Amino acid sequence: MNRTPVNSLFRCPLLPAMTSLCDDEVGLSSKVQRRLSRMKTKRWKWELFHNVGVACILVLSLWCTAVASEHNNIYASYATFNESVNFTHMVVDPRSGRVYVGATNWLYQFNSSLDMEAEVETGPVQDSIQCSPTDCSNLRKVATTNFNKVLVIDDEAGMLLVCGSVHQGACRRHSLTNISILEELIPVPVAANDENSSTYAFIGPGHYFGHLSRVFYVATTNSRLGPYRDMVPAVTSRSLDDGQGKLFNIIEKSFSTIARVDISSHLRDYYLVNYIYGFFSGDFVYFATVQRKSHLRALEEWGFVTRLARVCTSDAGYNTYTELTLQCLGEDGVDYNLLQDASLVASGSDLAETLQVPTGSDVLVGVFAQSAADHTSRPARKSALCVFSLAEIEQRFTENIHMCYNGSVVTRNMDYIAGSIKDCPEPGKGGNVFDFCKEALKVNGSVPITGFAALIDNNVTYSAITTTITAQHTVAFVGTKDGRLKKVLLSSREMAEEFEEVVVDPGNPITSDLHLDPTKKFVYVLSPYTVSKVVILQLRVIPLLAIDKHQIAETEDKRTLASNSQVSCRTTRAPYPWYNVTQLILRIDNATLTLPSPFIYTEDPSILRIYPLKSFVSGGRSVTVDGTYLSSIQQPWMAVFKDNFRLNKTLCTVHSHSQMVCPSPAITQEVERFLASQGKSVMEASDQLKFRIGFEMDEVKSVLELQKNFPTLHSDMTYVPDPQFSNFKKDGVKQYKGESLVIEGKDLLLATTESEVVVTVGTRTCNLTSLTMTQLVCLPPQDQPPVSDEQRTDTDLPLVVVHIGSNLQYDIGYLRYEVTKAYEFPTEAIWGITAGGGLLMVLSVVILIILRHKSSQAEQEYKRIQLQMDTLENSVRSECKQAFAELQTDMTDITNDLHASGIPTLDHRTFVMKVFFPGVCDHPLLQDKMMSNGFCSNYDVAMNHFQQLLLNKTFLILFITVLESQKTFTIRDRVNVASLLMIILMEKMDYAADVLKMLLGHLIDKSVTTKHPQLMLRRTESVVEKMLTNWMALNMYDYLKERAGRSLFLLFCAVKHQVEKGPIDAVTNDARYSLSEQRLLKDHIEYSTVTIHLLKDDQDEKIQTKVNDCDTIGQVKAKILDALYKNTPFSLRPSVYEVDLEWRHERGGHLTLADEDLTTKTSSGWKRLNTLRHYGVREFAVMSLVTKQNSFSSNSTGNASLSSVTPIINSTDVEQGVRYWHLVKPIDDHVGQQKDHSHKAIRPEIFLTRLLSTKGTVQKFVDDFLSTVLTVGDDFPPPIKWLFDLLDNMAVQHGITDPDVVHAWKSNSLPLRFWVNFIKNPDFILDINKTPLLDSCLSVIAQALMDACSTYEHRLGKDSPSNKLLFAKDILSYKKMVTKFYEEVALLPAITDQEISANMQRLSVEHHGEFDTMNAVKDLYIYVEKYIQEICEALKADPTCIQAHLAQKLEMVICALQGEETSLC
Repeated sequence: MNRTPVNSLFRCPLLPAMTSLCDDEVGLSSKVQRRLSRMKTKRWKWELFHNVGVACILVLSLWCTAVASEHNNIYASYATFNESVNFTHMVVDPRSGRVYVGATNWLYQFNSSLDMEAEVETGPVQDSIQCSPTDCSNLRKVATTNFNKVLVIDDEAGMLLVCGSVHQGACRRHSLTNISILEELIPVPVAANDENSSTYAFIGPGHYFGHLSRVFYVATTNSRLGPYRDMVPAVTSRSLDDGQGKLFNIIEKSFSTIARVDISSHLRDYYLVNYIYGFFSGDFVYFATVQRKSHLRALEEWGFVTRLARVCTSDAGYNTYTELTLQCLGEDGVDYNLLQDASLVASGSDLAETLQVPTGSDVLVGVFAQSAADHTSRPARKSALCVFSLAEIEQRFTENIHMCYNGSVVTRNMDYIAGSIKDCPEPGKGGNVFDFCKEALKVNGSVPITGFAALIDNNVTYSAITTTITAQHTVAFVGTKDGRLKKVLLSSREMAEEFEEVVVDPGNPITSDLHLDPTKKFVYVLSPYTVSKVVILQLRVIPLLAIDKHQIAETEDKRTLASNSQVSCRTTRAPYPWYNVTQLILRIDNATLTLPSPFIYTEDPSILRIYPLKSFVSGGRSVTVDGTYLSSIQQPWMAVFKDNFRLNKTLCTVHSHSQMVCPSPAITQEVERFLASQGKSVMEASDQLKFRIGFEMDEVKSVLELQKNFPTLHSDMTYVPDPQFSNFKKDGVKQYKGESLVIEGKDLLLATTESEVVVTVGTRTCNLTSLTMTQLVCLPPQDQPPVSDEQRTDTDLPLVVVHIGSNLQYDIGYLRYEVTKAYEFPTEAIWGITAGGGLLMVLSVVILIILRHKSSQAEQEYKRIQLQMDTLENSVRSECKQAFAELQTDMTDITNDLHASGIPTLDHRTFVMKVFFPGVCDHPLLQDKMMSNGFCSNYDVAMNHFQQLLLNKTFLILFITVLESQKTFTIRDRVNVASLLMIILMEKMDYAADVLKMLLGHLIDKSVTTKHPQLMLRRTESVVEKMLTNWMALNMYDYLKERAGRSLFLLFCAVKHQVEKGPIDAVTNDARYSLSEQRLLKDHIEYSTVTIHLLKDDQDEKIQTKVNDCDTIGQVKAKILDALYKNTPFSLRPSVYEVDLEWRHERGGHLTLADEDLTTKTSSGWKRLNTLRHYGVREFAVMSLVTKQNSFSSNSTGNASLSSVTPIINSTDVEQGVRYWHLVKPIDDHVGQQKDHSHKAIRPEIFLTRLLSTKGTVQKFVDDFLSTVLTVGDDFPPPIKWLFDLLDNMAVQHGITDPDVVHAWKSNSLPLRFWVNFIKNPDFILDINKTPLLDSCLSVIAQALMDACSTYEHRLGKDSPSNKLLFAKDILSYKKMVTKFYEEVALLPAITDQEISANMQRLSVEHHGEFDTMNAVKDLYIYVEKYIQEICEALKADPTCIQAHLAQKLEMVICALQGEETSLC
């Protein structure tokens, strides 16, 4: 039985084949009508097929034998068999019904039956493109084809206005009665003078001279042919007054008031505007265009857009010329950017009601196509139909104009229009504007008007449209590029239904001139060689009879519509849920069709939970929605609202009756408004926009306003900037030699998790291994994959693409594989190798001797390298001593301050989220707990039951086992499940320890059967391994905070002070001092240290700070903030973007310094960031930090402020080809231009010297930290002792005698799993700022600890990586520390079960109520829904689970969630 919600739209697909008759309304010829009368004696045939579905519109497929043949739809036609005669334009006289057709070299006149009445030959003409409109006497003329460009009926004058491409696009008038009667050609250039450039013209009202007059509005594309094209404006008003030589001339009200708009002369030949349609409505005239999105050649890749140009009918100077972008978007966000044709219609009552405008209001209906390829205006075979009300269009025009006048935007964005275009007035100086038609506007609006496609076709290009109304319905007739005519019912703004299709001229495009005849029973269709008169089948309202056990009701609902092939209707509201309709009766004339039990009403859907609630502005992030009865809706939409205005919406996918997934809607237009209002060019990470979410589900109103109807539900979506990725350097090609692929970026984790990021290399996936806020790391396929079909270049290199959600895609660059590949020998070669086997045996002895000799040489080489390392260390010993002394002084100050302030440690809740869910900023667990006011939904009851099941050890162990046995249960899923479980069990830590012990036992049982048991716990490949990480984090928090955190903080500060002592490139993050070779400056940079005196408002004495004269202003501000807020948590400090740096002059003046301002040096498209040396700052300069200023000012006292640009790199400049550099300019992309050689190259040995210098300086702090964490003290955490004893006992139980195995288990569980993680990520426990440079240095230190925990000897050579060589001499002593640490732990008194239980209970009490565990339970239940069948089967097969009735308890959870009473429950 079908179900539909109480307030829902219902469609029931039926497939009967019905034989029907067509009445006289179709307007067929008498011959066909006689045939119909004979057929009326035949009986009706009804065949009702299977499958009464659950879709949303009742469709009854009917067949009318009278129109079974498509030819019966073509009432009359006229065709030309001369392929040189192409029909281009057609008009229909509404009074006489005559049809006029303009063609190549011909003009035709037909009666209403398409019988030819007259024809006039208009070409070829003796002409030259160099001829002026009035004189061609001295030029050589040739026979020139005359293409018809304009065909307009002037019914008041009784004339046909005809313009051709010859004589510079001049026009003449023909009599409507007989086109053979014609006037002289008017020598005025009006139209385009070639075949393909567009010209659109129509007659409309004008109020130029204080009274209403008729005006000939013409828009023309520049053909770029001949010297007289500047005489033809882009858009103009021309006179229809045939007196005093004014006909077709541009209207001039005065010398300076001329009714024309031109494209700027320097852009005229490049920025071509294609004019598609024109019309007038109210006090305005409109032209619809397709043009480039930007007039700048550098932004050519932005492609094309559709725009509406508007001018007031009273504006004789075209000063009110304004443009607005018109967008037609598909459900998936696809932009159908190319308008093909449009039609203005007075809306029928049905359409007007959905648009919320009065019946008869003007509506613009357009057919659009998607670009066939980027940057082109060639349409693809993907089309859409969009509907716009003129009221909404005018409102958006007004809104954009107001944004200019109220200061929200600065520029009018009209640089491509000729003449003086002033900037928008300053805020408050524009005054009150009561009539924009009296203002000089000329604005290109920044906020587009967007419509969502009512009809989409992915297999054809729409080319033409006309519209009409019949009764209360609005109908469109759509022509296609392959010669078909589609008849479409426009039900609403976003819903249209095709009810018939007629093949008119197969293979030939329908041109954009479709016209209805005066009776509205036929439509005239024009193709290149044929004019056709097509029958319009009347749409008829059909009575429906709904019968049930309570009532009998007959309705003739205005929403019930039928054609010759289908019937559509909407259900009305039901009196109560689960209302059962027992019969549906359809009556057509004397025929009756009865449908038993067609559908049943369900309860209205409800929304229980929405997550995640953070998205990037471009949308497309998968948002999961939990609810009830969701499957009753055919097309649910998620929408975001600002106040009561809908910004955008997306189509959701229903997965079950209780869950659906919706891509987050994009809000790019709203972001443009926000940036304009803030005076910004880019959105920053701190900019977060929050909007209300609602759902459109047929007629269900309760889910549209969630805050009102579901007050406990979190339903606001927070939008953050889109992530940014850096493209590959060196012409966009990166060499791949088998290592991990690192992609730099920005804001990568603001609204993204690892599972939502997909990286592809060609046709294969790059396995993601790490994702941070500024970096993405993945492992490409081992062999070079084939290129993707979507790759648009001829290269055979695979393209690296990053996909985030469904809307964001970043082309990073190409990957060139240089990995040695296995060679497949042919069969002949294999036989040759076999034959040579004997020879190899003979040579084997010789080879062994050689190998022995080589081994001896390798040993000598190793000793030589060790000697070189010692020599290099000695050469920099003095530098290290001096640097260490300076560092000790700085660190002593920090250490002294720590006694008073303490280390900046994160609170426990933040610490847990960073360890459990690294990189996730908007996890549902962070939401505040909602108070239920005593109300408990089915969903809450079900989750409580499920939580109780999780506290059953048997169920939990089996649950984890079943999940890990599923092939689709990924490593990311395992990590997520483990973290959710530990959140749930945080208040049951003794239970968590018991479960962990049992799971570790299972893992050890499995690992000891493998060849390499020591690899257990090496990676996080199971739920228990991540649970162990999280369990240790909970137990080690106090130890970190009270003991180890101090040495970790000092290590971090030591590395930070040392690397920041020398130059750091602000663009590349490379530094003179580093522990990582990848982040080492490989050029010699001259610099000097500058001591600046810092003034503070609340202190009289100055603070001294040392900086470098090569530092950027941003770097100087950061160092000053470090000095001012020493040891202060980073989250409590001001940001460098919130303050400006002022340089105080001796005479009381000051200068605001910035990374980029009016003094920034630019050369060949490169901008160099400003430094202290750039400004000439010397020793002991006086500085101060002030609140950021954003304006330029100067006065007589010498004060100046140069506007700062934040962030450092201006994205607008980047889009326009401007590139930035600081210390070292990268290799230029242009041929012949190489790297700036102003810096001398240095030998690689010097690089290693710098690494050793940095390492030697911070060595003490590395040793102190390792000594702290590898020493057993009085405060040693008991859980570690308990864990190590557990591993020792397990080894004994399994007979493992190899000490290296247990050593590896302990190393994998504590140093490698825990301490390495915190060395790399000190920001997991400390409130600090970790830069990319510091991240790379800390990774080298972490690698040293990893090497120290290994039991293998690492043989180093000249090709060994520098991070291995750097600590090579220290590894042996570190290994001894590790071994001694394990021995000391083993000597500690054993931890009893009672002691560990008491310890766990203490932790549970300390952190009780820290998280809303129910949110974690809800997230975990997602995996139950995904694998419900496998879990139930396992529960029913396990004897212990059967005895505890666990399967029945889980089924009770399912039933409670569904809210249904079944026998199962």
